[in-house]
Amino acid sequence: MLNAGVTRDGLERCGCPTTSGARSSRRTSTAPFTVRARQWPPMVRQRAGSIIFIGSISPFVGVPGQANYAAAKAGLVGLARALAKEVASRGITVNVVAPGLIETT
Repeated sequence: MLNAGVTRDGLERCGCPTTSGARSSRRTSTAPFTVRARQWPPMVRQRAGSIIFIGSISPFVGVPGQANYAAAKAGLVGLARALAKEVASRGITVNVVAPGLIETT
């Protein structure tokens, strides 16, 4: 299971990415590849396993101030779909769990 989401909330001015926004997006996007690369070989050898990514509803509903986060999590969904097709024949499942917003006080 992998959850690598980092948000740097804030509205983008003129649609120009900020340094912190780019950093957040990069971390959220690259961590799944790193973890997958380490966990993949044993699963392929065993012809069994499960990869579960923690996504977000952000790419599906849009959350103001989280454009970079939403884009990275949308990429995670694409990654999971592609990986699922690559490894289904080897008995490995790939899923994304996308929890909703959680109200805290």
